[in-house]
Amino acid sequence: MLPNSEHLYRIFSHFVSDAQRQRPDHPDWPGAYAWQQQTHDGMIVRGWAQKTALSTATVVLLHPFTCHCMASWIVELTAHLRDTFQLAPIAVDLRFHGRSDQCLPTFGTAEMWDVQATLDWAESEGFPQPFVLWGESLGGMAASRAALDDPRIHAVFLKSPPGYPVHILADLFAFVQASGYEALNEVYSCNIIDDGDIREHVAHPLHRPAICYVMGEHDHLDITRTRAVYAHWYGGQYGLSRVGFF
Repeated sequence: MLPNSEHLYRIFSHFVSDAQRQRPDHPDWPGAYAWQQQTHDGMIVRGWAQKTALSTATVVLLHPFTCHCMASWIVELTAHLRDTFQLAPIAVDLRFHGRSDQCLPTFGTAEMWDVQATLDWAESEGFPQPFVLWGESLGGMAASRAALDDPRIHAVFLKSPPGYPVHILADLFAFVQASGYEALNEVYSCNIIDDGDIREHVAHPLHRPAICYVMGEHDHLDITRTRAVYAHWYGGQYGLSRVGFF
């Protein structure tokens, strides 16, 4: 039987806890507050932010699959980035996670829309530019796809991102074969899986965001595929290598 959207929803829901939607919506910090914004496709994404008089730029934190923007390590990381580099932190729940709308994840383009909605909100609230994205795994895929399209993004830090949507779906979800991709495409009424593959796009010649990419030596993902993605994007200008500290 081919998987339909309801079946995929049940499968993905097995990995994302309902408890994410019950936790506080922002840290108990002076000036921190919750926010929400509508995306390109009508979803509502939610998160939290903090801006101080010392903020000179903005960092957007993008969590991995099954995580959320109030995870303790994300809160600790935002505090470090804020205090060390005077960055205004914005953390967002990508779709299907945390308090954001529960539309199916696509590991690329739909999450790019979440990022762009976050930047729209940041601009409307007067958060300082430049904008920097920090993303891990799913968040890294969202960051890399958004950086290709959105000239507001000055730099991205990518931690262990799979190369492209089919890469992660095939590696982590063996049950999601071609029929599963078709079901996701049907949900979004477009070929959203292929659109999330940055090898299918051409980088804007005038937009060259700085990229820092990190892959742990024990990470199970195939770094050669991810390297090929960025070599295609920037003509081999960016070299990628494994590091051994996590």
